[in-house]
Amino acid sequence: MPLDRLPAGGGGFRPALSPIPPALREQVRQLNRAYLELLRADEEGITAGFASPPGLPALVVEMLTTLPESALGQIAECPVTLYNLRFEDAAFWAGGGTGLVADVTESYGKVGERSFVGTALFFAWHVAQSSELAARLLLAMPSATHVAFRDLPLAQLHRYAAVCPWLLQPRWANHACFWPDLLRTAAQGDQAALDAALLLGVQLAFTEVEPAAVPAKHAGAATPRHRRRR
Repeated sequence: MPLDRLPAGGGGFRPALSPIPPALREQVRQLNRAYLELLRADEEGITAGFASPPGLPALVVEMLTTLPESALGQIAECPVTLYNLRFEDAAFWAGGGTGLVADVTESYGKVGERSFVGTALFFAWHVAQSSELAARLLLAMPSATHVAFRDLPLAQLHRYAAVCPWLLQPRWANHACFWPDLLRTAAQGDQAALDAALLLGVQLAFTEVEPAAVPAKHAGAATPRHRRRR
């Protein structure tokens, strides 16, 4: 969702996201696309009888398999990440890996997940080094997590990537509208409705950010106003 399709007036999302460098926004788009492809692969694994990671309902994941490549590309344009890496849990990241061995007992962690988690973690580390605001808006990384994550040594990131594929979760998986509306409008080719569904993701991202992280004149943009289309 290019910034020129975000509302310029009352919503205030475009000015608040504008300071984020275009290169970072493009990398988010690429990661979103890779994540969508990973979800499609998970659906194929379900069909083949393999374990699937927790997160989206199977029906929603199944919808992804019917979408054309062009629709996946449009969904990937969401200006914020479509996935989360447990960044809301500051205590986990501040713990420096305590308990990671026990957590490896999780039942999924295919090569694709581990590879994506590694890429996403290193991207998040790079963002955390460069901009706290970008980390909060793009990655749902609160201030306490940002401090802990920013100071992690690179070797520790390698360890997380190797043994913690279960960190990867879809963002807003339990929201009644976000994923169903996103996939449905992309399948229908309704650009205006798709933009509204993508905008909901931006609104939800703003609700996850501490007020101090958003300039005061944009703070009112954080209240979602999206309603399910009938």
